[in-house]
Amino acid sequence: MQASLGIAALGAGTLGGAFTARAQSLSPPVTEPDDVAGNRKLPRYQPIGYDLRGFDILPSVRFGARADDNVFFTPDHREADAQLQVEPRLRITRKTKLSALAVDASLRRSIYARLHDQDTTEYGLRAAFRRGNDQAALAAEAGYRREVIQRGSVENDLTAGPPLLRRVLDGALTGHKRFNRFALDARAGVTWLRYESVDGATSDQRFRDGERYEGQLVASFDISARTSVFAAGAYQRFDYRRSPAIGNRDADDWSGLIGVRYDLSRALIAQVGAGYRTHRFVDPRQRSISGPAISAQLRYYPTRLLTVRGSVEQTVTTSPYDLVSAVTVTTGRAELEYEYRRNVSLLAAGALTFEDYGHATYSARTLSLSAGPVWRINNWLSAQASVSYSQRFAQGRGAPFDPYRQFGGMISLTVAR
Repeated sequence: MQASLGIAALGAGTLGGAFTARAQSLSPPVTEPDDVAGNRKLPRYQPIGYDLRGFDILPSVRFGARADDNVFFTPDHREADAQLQVEPRLRITRKTKLSALAVDASLRRSIYARLHDQDTTEYGLRAAFRRGNDQAALAAEAGYRREVIQRGSVENDLTAGPPLLRRVLDGALTGHKRFNRFALDARAGVTWLRYESVDGATSDQRFRDGERYEGQLVASFDISARTSVFAAGAYQRFDYRRSPAIGNRDADDWSGLIGVRYDLSRALIAQVGAGYRTHRFVDPRQRSISGPAISAQLRYYPTRLLTVRGSVEQTVTTSPYDLVSAVTVTTGRAELEYEYRRNVSLLAAGALTFEDYGHATYSARTLSLSAGPVWRINNWLSAQASVSYSQRFAQGRGAPFDPYRQFGGMISLTVAR
């Protein structure tokens, strides 16, 4: 099972990951044990689904209600509202000894109680296929989604009007090969972005449209049964829509690092790497942005009932504030998952994001916290609740964005077959 830091957005109400804010992990993949908190299979509470000629079909519908005290993420004159969500999902899987196939489809409709111009419809379709084993494997994945870009983030500075929506089409090929104590992991991918127009916005949002091409290679060597060293390099090509009003923002992004990994089976997985990264614009009038590259992953299982996850990752994206620069986003995350009872888990997550706007005199910090229980009632019904808090801090002179605070709460009920 590929480990994922999914509960960090507990109660956030997002569908799928963001494109430009998706951090690139320059480190070997982390595989968690199957019998730890969060991964343990509980037959009595697992959805049954349908078996159709070797394909497992798992339909589900989630009904949720969420309330926020600051819908537009503004420092003053905050508007509170509640929303109802309906989210049907369909997952189709097929596994054999040497291959695995998964197809996921989802649709989410969000309806606000007062601010009806904030109503949205999001959807996504994703397919992934993997063939091989622990020694050698090839995988391919592709997906398409329509998603809301969260306000008050590095990607959305709009504090009024309808939500900012984008359509994302992406695909990737990955490979893994192990030669006794030496292993290689490679990835190549491409992503297309198309942003929808926003009524009342001061500028046409299509300046954000573009493509990104990426390649990554991670090499690792086992020094001992528990310790290994690794080196990683990545290249990304940013190809944005041309606009005479904002100039050429196309850029090449290079990063590389070296690191060490310690793996104490079924108790601790820790890896950390450091290096250098640079973001060079095609237009020579734009100043390059360079700095340290860091990546870290932590999995700690102090008991069979408690899982601790952590990560530090980076990415670079275009800045919506000055339209011609770029911003380096470094995010540290921590998660706790505790099995209070066999069918009740307690989740808590926190994230701290640092936004470095290149050569600008300002920067930003964002703190996000969330916590709540998950109750698996039986194999067709589960419930979840959470409370969340986020705060953004503006630092330096001339920052074009405002700080904000937001409290929120969410409850949901999932019906599965």
